[in-house]
Amino acid sequence: HKPVPGEPKDVQHWALHTWQANNKDFALTGSSDDKARVWDITTKRLLHVLKGHTGTIFDTTVMGRHCVTASRDKTVRVWDTETCTCISSLSGHKGSVYCVSPIDKDLVM
Repeated sequence: HKPVPGEPKDVQHWALHTWQANNKDFALTGSSDDKARVWDITTKRLLHVLKGHTGTIFDTTVMGRHCVTASRDKTVRVWDTETCTCISSLSGHKGSVYCVSPIDKDLVM
């Protein structure tokens, strides 16, 4: 596989979610380097790196204009897809958070 610019090296875990906005296709990836990345699928270009987790990102999902990441660091983070900033960090879990699933446009489980 030919590396894509911005793709982390030596990553042992990937999480992937795709979505469409403004007639464009995007991908959200999370990995064992503790970062999530937003990609333009058509151009294969890295658009943003989302930093804040301190452990492997096990799962990702997108809900409207928010993306959500679940991590080994016992947190779930909610990110604004337009500004790519973390708008909420949900802590208090007793262990790693392995998955997130949208219930509706305003609720994630």
